[in-house]
Amino acid sequence: LCTTLDGREIPVLRFGDPQASRHILIQAGIHGREYITSRLAVDLLNDLVDSCGDGIDDVMFHVVPMANPDGAVISLQGPEALNDPALAEGVRQMLAAEGASHTMWKANARGTDLNRNFPEEWEELTGRTPKECLTEIRLAKAMRLLTSTELPISHVACRVGFSGAGYFSRVFRRRYGRTPGSCRRSATAGGLNDASEPME
Repeated sequence: LCTTLDGREIPVLRFGDPQASRHILIQAGIHGREYITSRLAVDLLNDLVDSCGDGIDDVMFHVVPMANPDGAVISLQGPEALNDPALAEGVRQMLAAEGASHTMWKANARGTDLNRNFPEEWEELTGRTPKECLTEIRLAKAMRLLTSTELPISHVACRVGFSGAGYFSRVFRRRYGRTPGSCRRSATAGGLNDASEPME
């Protein structure tokens, strides 16, 4: 994909149809101290390959298992492990100023926290905030689970990323104009035609 400031490669692994209309990016190892997520991303890709064989129709996965290798090296081994002496000194100074241990390092070798750059121009491109987009994805997944499984509503809420069933029900009702239980009953009674459409 590219090379970091300190000369480390950032690989990207691809699986699926390059001509697919849907491309999914899975990114891990963003914070230096979260290096364990890199292993999880690779395991996820291995599971996809094992279970899907030639791929999923009309989908291409792009997996960046380690987005911040410089940060991971700093977190694991300290600034002394950096190749560039100027970058190492800069990290030492930042750690000293914060009175922090290198094991808690999140940023890249220049001290930039990559997470803080994700929302850049998101709203201009999508017309919604990142949180609004994430909520919409979670609610759509919840609707599928409610209408196709018998999972308790509290389990559906947890599975799609809500901290509690009460908050999930309020957000769900605001979006769809009905409660999760009402949508499930409609689906069970054969009235699923418009269960996923918001009510005006």
